[in-house]
Amino acid sequence: MKKAMLAAAVSAVFAAGAAAQAFIPAGPSGLRFAGPSDDMKPFLEQLRRSSPELYEKAMATSPEDAVSVRVREVPPQVRQGEDMPGLPDGKTSVGDIADAVNQIINTGTQIFKVVVTNKGVVAATNQYANAIPAAATEWDQLTDAQPPVAKSYYMNVTWLGFTVVDATYTIVGVPGMKFMGKGQYLKGVTVMVDGYASWGHKMDIVCQIPKEGIVNAGSADEPVASMNVNVSWAVTTFTSTVMGNNMYVVRGDGQIYNLHHTGSRHGKKMKFNGYGAQ
Repeated sequence: MKKAMLAAAVSAVFAAGAAAQAFIPAGPSGLRFAGPSDDMKPFLEQLRRSSPELYEKAMATSPEDAVSVRVREVPPQVRQGEDMPGLPDGKTSVGDIADAVNQIINTGTQIFKVVVTNKGVVAATNQYANAIPAAATEWDQLTDAQPPVAKSYYMNVTWLGFTVVDATYTIVGVPGMKFMGKGQYLKGVTVMVDGYASWGHKMDIVCQIPKEGIVNAGSADEPVASMNVNVSWAVTTFTSTVMGNNMYVVRGDGQIYNLHHTGSRHGKKMKFNGYGAQ
């Protein structure tokens, strides 16, 4: 009878999440929750067999109470002056665009995807965005690159008190590039991730550079590239998926700042700690 009740509980949990992964409305922290994915069924079944007490606790605990998310800004994980991976050498061309000096475009990647698993970080190579004038047709037309600027954020996610994701992501870019002796443009903007997820869990990170988010924050005579970087993440646990979205601005003058942050969630309390905050 007890096994039948547990089996029924599993079916109920997955049925609740299967209906288009119905979202629980975001709370003050901005975090959202969804039911478990079908991929978690084998892991949950193995948990039931290996640790019945933990399994019962998981079945009896709501997703909001089971998952704790802490996010805090930490010192940049990329040292100032550190070499950045190279970009295509003289092969990036945006074509013949007349009168395009004041138009700033992204000649690189628009969407980056990173997965954190128990085997480490899986990411495609050469995932970089740029904010340069449309009139530029060769990299050697852009000069005076400055040392990379970066901001790093540490994330700790627990499920029923166990750490399931421990990761740091860093937004980094090379500012200050000039075109025809003017402006402050960007190259090599990316999100670098370091961390791990425990067995049966994973973290998906998607970084998007919206086309409309690349603008000139300066003047026509002295352009300053400004790029919106949207970082969405989803942590998959045995019984739910928790999601958040953070938005940042990277500028050609070297500034990086938060446009929006989901904050942190621990039980019923939400808190976001900035670097240097108590």
